[in-house]
Amino acid sequence: ILTCLSELDKNSEYKEQIDRVVEVLDKLRQQEGLAVTDDGQGGTKYDLALDSELTECDFSRIMIVDDEALLRDMFVTAISMSFPGIEIDAVPDGKKARDLFSQKHHGVIIMDVSMPIMNGEESYSEIKMICSRKNWQLPKVVFCTGFQISESLKDIVGDGSHHSCLQKPLSIGDLVETIKSRLPRQSTGA
Repeated sequence: ILTCLSELDKNSEYKEQIDRVVEVLDKLRQQEGLAVTDDGQGGTKYDLALDSELTECDFSRIMIVDDEALLRDMFVTAISMSFPGIEIDAVPDGKKARDLFSQKHHGVIIMDVSMPIMNGEESYSEIKMICSRKNWQLPKVVFCTGFQISESLKDIVGDGSHHSCLQKPLSIGDLVETIKSRLPRQSTGA
């Protein structure tokens, strides 16, 4: 609207200033931390976190996301035995993971990559947007896959210091050690 008005006024300096504002807004919109939301009137708006301090994850909660019930149950049993006192939620798909995370803000998520309804990467993307919108700390995600790791997943995992990826079949020992390395010391009992 402002660009159109500047063109109608034939004011080149005004148009130049508006173009700069639009350029900055475009750059902000392209950043990952800027979430697009529905404004309730058929348009969109961008939620900006006003408070610079992030709400920390709840490291007393771990979520397991896998469409294979047997594997999910094995993970729940192994993790509950290895980390007594930590609450474990288990869901069969990425959509349920996203919805549950938005209520409980888990500290660590064990996420299968290949699932129906919403896969692990899509769910991670949604969880990341929730964190951005609510000004929450991003959980530590341990992706699990029996397939070749995609380039986009490699980008998410990066150097492995925050997120990680384990190849299936995986050992319970590797899973427990990976979780342990992502929990604060007081949560692990170490």
